Amino acid sequence: IAHPVVMDDDVADEYNRTRDHLKDYLIQRRWEGDTTFRGAYLQWSMGWPNATFRPMDVIHNIKHPITGDKTPHVVTKLASFGEDRLYHKEQELIELVQDRLKNNRPVVIYARQTATKDIQPRLEKIIQDNVPEAQTYVLRNTVTAERRERVIEQQVEAGVNVLICNPELVKTGLDLIAFSTLIFYEIVFNLSTLLQAASRSYRLNQEEDECEVLYMFYEGTME
Repeated sequence: IAHPVVMDDDVADEYNRTRDHLKDYLIQRRWEGDTTFRGAYLQWSMGWPNATFRPMDVIHNIKHPITGDKTPHVVTKLASFGEDRLYHKEQELIELVQDRLKNNRPVVIYARQTATKDIQPRLEKIIQDNVPEAQTYVLRNTVTAERRERVIEQQVEAGVNVLICNPELVKTGLDLIAFSTLIFYEIVFNLSTLLQAASRSYRLNQEEDECEVLYMFYEGTME
């Protein structure tokens, strides 16, 4: 299920302004024979809209044509829009989780930014603060692949009904049949990872009549 979300007006204005600026910079660099900014542009366009609660520098590591040395160049700086407000996608996520838990449908929330730009702690906090019936658990890569299924089973036995993780951690070999609703809060780049993670609860031993996968995205953005 595609789940579009309208971006906050002030955030949308900044997104559009920055997108135009970065596109102009990207075109300029391409005319100069340098296409290496494309990755940074993609990372910004897919990541920043879901992390506007913190500041961000968009950096182009410019490669010297002879030595190969890379020099960081800050193309633009984006200020934080604040941690003390709920953004539209966060509000939508809260409503989705509330509705599913009221209908006895435990939820998995997939996020892509889970390393140095981790958004999982914020997602967990806003759910804990706004969904009283939610019992959350963040699955991290510090749990080895061999232990993940057992750890998840233990958490479910302890009452966890909202699992937050990167889809890379569960894309193969894991059954998530305890969670009949899967929500991609962020779209991942790798289509194979996305498809495999989307099928984690729809397994042969699933006893629920219906499983669902929701893909949240901001309208008018790269998502």
